[in-house]
Amino acid sequence: MIENLKDFSPGELKMDRCDKMVVIIGESYSKYHSQLYGYEKETSPLLAERASNGDLIVYTDVITPINDTERSFRAIYSLGEYYNDVYYNYTLFPYVFKQAGFYTVNIDNLDLASKTSRVKDSRKLSSLMFDYRNEMTCQYDEGILPWLDIDETLYPKQLFVIKLRGQHYDYENQFPDTFVKYKSSDYPNVNYPESKKQIVADYDNATIYNDYVVDSIIKFFEDDNAVVLYFSDHGEEVYDERDYMGHGGTTPYLNYQVEIPFMIWMSDEYKELNPDIEKNIENHKNLPYVTDDVSHTILDMAGVECAQYVLNRSFANDTFNARKERTILKSFVYEDMMGHEFL
Repeated sequence: MIENLKDFSPGELKMDRCDKMVVIIGESYSKYHSQLYGYEKETSPLLAERASNGDLIVYTDVITPINDTERSFRAIYSLGEYYNDVYYNYTLFPYVFKQAGFYTVNIDNLDLASKTSRVKDSRKLSSLMFDYRNEMTCQYDEGILPWLDIDETLYPKQLFVIKLRGQHYDYENQFPDTFVKYKSSDYPNVNYPESKKQIVADYDNATIYNDYVVDSIIKFFEDDNAVVLYFSDHGEEVYDERDYMGHGGTTPYLNYQVEIPFMIWMSDEYKELNPDIEKNIENHKNLPYVTDDVSHTILDMAGVECAQYVLNRSFANDTFNARKERTILKSFVYEDMMGHEFL
């Protein structure tokens, strides 16, 4: 990945749009198991209530260009484009925020910083992008909530990039007992043994808990001039159409693995200060989108710019140019893939 972020143009706060930008990246979240996207079971009751009240904007047609965590992070962080390797020559958005004067916080409840060269957990890249990164993880995602309390008098501008455990396998380990709602007997139409039905139940229970955690993070920022984006790194198959659960590789069922939930919450103060942004976010919610553009949206919503920032790659902007063709796995056009099998 990028060896020296200091080679890139620094970020600049062009417009004072928000004080707190919060980017929550989920793990292995299948939109096919989300109440927000028509799943028959109540797996997202809190966020669904926000959506029904107009407090949460849910995007309907968002994909990731790649179906694994590390490579999806390259697409999310980089201002480049994943499908043609241009991202190798582009800066990473948290670094731009840091240079623009934001206090940058990375909370990763899945992987700690290490000596790897992976963009997600490289100690070297983390030190360039973030002022703070957690040095321990929590058994359950709600344990990160106290880490959101950063002194506003010292750091009036804050960026949070939060990686949840979410629905990472083993699903049964991602939620406390108090969030058990479904069991194997609740899936009479799943044509698999009881043990696999229980895995589906565990996945749905983990999704219910994820709903609670994301809602709790939103609540933490309700009194601020803040934006919260939530989306997953990739999707997941959970015995939906075949005897398989997980993600990765090239399969006939890539839609389950690359289609992801995507939603945006804006505080009342933010919406009052940025009515044009709110309007664009609402108007673009049903347009096709891919997460290697998300860094531009994040910068736009915060009012941060740099030389590599492109206005029409941000759906928060009225010049947003939705792609007619979206490439996944650097090989397939998603729009061509739908309804076909790629082996």
